Amino acid sequence: MENSSYDQGIVPEEVSGLDLAYDLLPATYDWMIQRLNSMENRIQALMVLSASFLLTGPALVALAVDSISFSSVWFYLALITAFSNLVTGAAMRIWGELKLPGPRGVDSGWLSLDGHEFRWSSIWWAEIHFKENERIVRWKGRSAIVMTVGFLGETLFLTLWGMGQST
Repeated sequence: MENSSYDQGIVPEEVSGLDLAYDLLPATYDWMIQRLNSMENRIQALMVLSASFLLTGPALVALAVDSISFSSVWFYLALITAFSNLVTGAAMRIWGELKLPGPRGVDSGWLSLDGHEFRWSSIWWAEIHFKENERIVRWKGRSAIVMTVGFLGETLFLTLWGMGQST
């Protein structure tokens, strides 16, 4: 909606798709909420996997060999990677909240608008919210990718450490 007539303070009188676009607004917010929940669940699952492997890996190795040594570079790399995943996940869970319309925003002057102006303003703000929400979801998605690579590294490091214990 860049350089639209609304940006210049002008609300067009006749916009043929205004009602149709206004009717789509709840679906766009719902879609973004679902995308955010998906990223949050992915991040949470990666945090659980990372912590679980870090805790169960040494226990499984201890069952297979008589004595284990924690003074291996592979074990330290696994520790660092797991903690990095947990810190990244915690930061991404805290960071970024969806922008949603609320009653306070509507109460601050929107109630005096006629129906046409109200729908137009809703669409305009929904576009701003959508772009901001999309940015948040994109960052969380990228973090989940980084955490996935970190988890694979952690698994590799624990495997290498465990293999070194059996010799």
